[in-house]
This record gives sequence, structure tokens and C-alpha cells, in this order.
Amino acid sequence: PLAVMLMDEQVAVRAQAAFILGELGNTSAVPMLIEASGAPAGRADPIRDRLMRLQIAEALVKLRYEQAIHEIRAALYPARPEDLEAATLAVQILGQIKDQASKAQLRILLRENYDNRTPMPVEIRLAAATGLARMGEVQFATLALTYLTSTIATQRAQAAIVLGESGQKAYLPKLAALLDDPEPLVRIAGGAGILKI
Repeated sequence: PLAVMLMDEQVAVRAQAAFILGELGNTSAVPMLIEASGAPAGRADPIRDRLMRLQIAEALVKLRYEQAIHEIRAALYPARPEDLEAATLAVQILGQIKDQASKAQLRILLRENYDNRTPMPVEIRLAAATGLARMGEVQFATLALTYLTSTIATQRAQAAIVLGESGQKAYLPKLAALLDDPEPLVRIAGGAGILKI
């Protein structure tokens, strides 16, 4: 059934099937994932198509098909505003698979003056801090402290994830405070961060 879903008309279905195949860890799925990565996306939105292809690449890397890592790494260099969502997903993937070779680029994404003027969007910076924390560079988790009181719930939740990934017990009181947040997403992220630590 997952092989059929990999060729579904909806790219979201394809992406979910690829994710599951990657999690299952059976390398016999590599040929079908390679085929799916080259299959046309029909009328899919180009951004959704790009995200799906990144998730297929993630599944391939999890199945030890290392050539697919290059597509994920390439997304770390957004050239246009519409590339930012793919860059965020790529940062999350590289942190999840603990791609040590990407650490330097993740540090660059964290800079206040990324392009000699402005920082990357908050979501990318927090994702980079999460990825680096997963790879043992927990000092960047301090970035999250700024966003624990953001007016945007998703930023508060993402900040909680960063603190949880850091594994630092000093952040437990800050995460505990999020358990009273009015947004369920933030409460869940705060609780997950506490459990992670």
C-alpha cells in the first residue's frame, strides 16, 4: 500500500508514505523511493512538491542511500522568499539525522547578519538551534529564550522544543511555565521539552 501511496496524486500523501518508509528502515524501499523522487508532481504547488522531494530524500538517507543528502543540504541556501519553507524543513531534517557535515551552515543560519543585513526568519533560526542541540552544540539554545514570550504561539512552541533538545536542566523552570500557556500547542511542546530533559 505504501508503494501505491508514493505515486498518489496528492503530494502530501506521497510525503507521508515516504516518511513511513524511512522510519520502517527496510532498505528494499530504496528503489521505489528513487522512482517516486523523479516522478512528476502533476498540478501540485511547486513549494509543496519541493517539500515532498525533501521528505523522500530524508527517507532515502535514513535507508542509507547517502547520495540523497545532497538535495537536503542544497535547500540550506534559499535564494528567494519562497525557498524559506524548504530551507526550514531541510534544517529540521539535517538535525534529525544528525548530519555533522551541515553544522557549519546551521551556525551561519543563526547569525544576526546572515546576509550582511538581516537575520534569517525566526523559524529557520530556531530550527537551526534545535538541529545543533541534537548534535551536541547546546550553547545555541539560548536563542530560544527570546521567543518564549513571543506573541506567536508557534514560535513559543518551537522555542520549547529547542530548550528540550538542549537537555539542560537549567531550562526546566522555563519549560514548566509553558504548561500554563493558553495555547495547547505550546503546552504540549513545553511538556515534551520537560520529558526530553
